[in-house]
Amino acid sequence: MDDFERWWSVAAYWIGSNFRALRFLSPDLLLAFGAICSFVTILFFCAWLYAIRRNKVLKRQIRSLTDELAVVQQKYESEVKWRMAADRMFGTQPAPSVQSGDQVK
Repeated sequence: MDDFERWWSVAAYWIGSNFRALRFLSPDLLLAFGAICSFVTILFFCAWLYAIRRNKVLKRQIRSLTDELAVVQQKYESEVKWRMAADRMFGTQPAPSVQSGDQVK
């Protein structure tokens, strides 16, 4: 409990000293400080909106690419199935240069 009271008193002192320092600043300086803080807040808000919009676009692209991948994968598996069936049916061997033991020079 003593730690809490000590930290609370330090925080209260720090806040009080900063308010005292703000009272001694000129109104023009306070206005400039407020304008800068407002500008930075607006910039952060715009960056946040941009990040949200970009995130939505990227999610949409990922979803579209995932759908496209499923279609291509299905076509590939169908092609492999047909080629394997044709190889079994006609007994076709791959070209000699394509076999695993051969090396092309």
